[in-house]
Amino acid sequence: MRQAGARSSVAADTPEVSWLALKLMLNHTTRGDVTAGYVQVSTEQLRVAVQRVADKLLELCSVQPIAEGNVAKLR
Repeated sequence: MRQAGARSSVAADTPEVSWLALKLMLNHTTRGDVTAGYVQVSTEQLRVAVQRVADKLLELCSVQPIAEGNVAKLR
């Protein structure tokens, strides 16, 4: 899958993420968007939105959680 395909898939599969947070995560400009000028997205709000997308990706890819003791710390 190309990067653009992955980006549009994530955007389509996470309707609970606000349009502005999604726009910021996809690195789209908000310049010229009058409404975006009134809305402030805090770092915490963006972190929550990114976590929702990450959780959705883990679900879609059937990623299993890391088992304790299964990961070695790199030096």
